[in-house]
Amino acid sequence: MQKQRLLLLAAVALLVLMTVAAVWQAPLLFPSSDLSATVTTRPKLDVNVATAEELIAVPGVDDGLAAAIIAKRDRIGRYENLYQLQDVPGMTAKKWEDLQEYFIVSPKTP
Repeated sequence: MQKQRLLLLAAVALLVLMTVAAVWQAPLLFPSSDLSATVTTRPKLDVNVATAEELIAVPGVDDGLAAAIIAKRDRIGRYENLYQLQDVPGMTAKKWEDLQEYFIVSPKTP
């Protein structure tokens, strides 16, 4: 009887240790909860129809740049490609490169 109690106690202790080890290592077993590591599925903004408010909501676009993007769009009729944004006053090469992930140019409709 004493031997059975010791075996049962050893089994319970082993189970507790295994549970503690599993919980302790859980962050290694599951995807990171770090929000910076998540992929965002934000839809891209069409520069041919975006409002100033929508443009300003994009990181790196301030009031002046939004106004310049819209002013050029009004002047040329529509953007045919994102490369045309390089000529917008206030647009730097670095900023243009960073903004490409947020913008699209809608295809021309007949």
